[in-house]
Amino acid sequence: MAPPPNASERLQDGKNGILAAKADPEEFARWMSTLVADGARWRQMAGYARESVRDNTWGATIDRFLEVIGWTHEQLDITSLM
Repeated sequence: MAPPPNASERLQDGKNGILAAKADPEEFARWMSTLVADGARWRQMAGYARESVRDNTWGATIDRFLEVIGWTHEQLDITSLM
């Protein structure tokens, strides 16, 4: 099984996560055992992972969408959508 197309955009292998080449339960178990045995690495990767998704909010998603379609918040009348 190949990684999702945008995995490399979000995941920095070994820094904020671990990208496995395939869906292999044994490989997953090895990586989990490695991280459990190395608490410092686990904590460091968890910190990087939190930081890497900090700006992934619904508000930021809306801002990016509006930018793509060339609208501003003022042009968006949210009450008309309800």
